[in-house]
Parts: sequence; C-alpha cells; structure tokens
Amino acid sequence: MQRVMFLKEEQIKLILDPINYKILELLVNEELNPTQISQKLNIPIPTVWRRLNRLEKGGLIEVVR
Repeated sequence: MQRVMFLKEEQIKLILDPINYKILELLVNEELNPTQISQKLNIPIPTVWRRLNRLEKGGLIEVVR
C-alpha cells in the first residue's frame, strides 16, 4: 500500500527550509531529543527547540515527552 500525504502551503514552506529539512531527515530515521539534534547538526539547542515547535504546530512532527 502506498502512502499519500497532502500538504498545506505552510507545511511546504516549513519543509523547504534547509535546517527544518535536515531535522526532518534525522527524525525519519530515529527518535532524537533536541540535544541530540543540536549535536548532529551543530546548531544551538534554542534554535532546535524553536524549529521543533514550528514543525509540531505545522503538523509535520509529533513531540513525545
């Protein structure tokens, strides 16, 4: 069975951002916390938190606490 996902314009804009894309690429392969993402991408933790928040609000990821 093939999966199909319909995206809204705002979601497409989030995905097209290079840093968001890299974060999504990492999360497709494994569950990571913000610190791990920060280390793998060499970006500050606050930046990761901000971007994860946007991705969650955009419906592209689910944050598990």
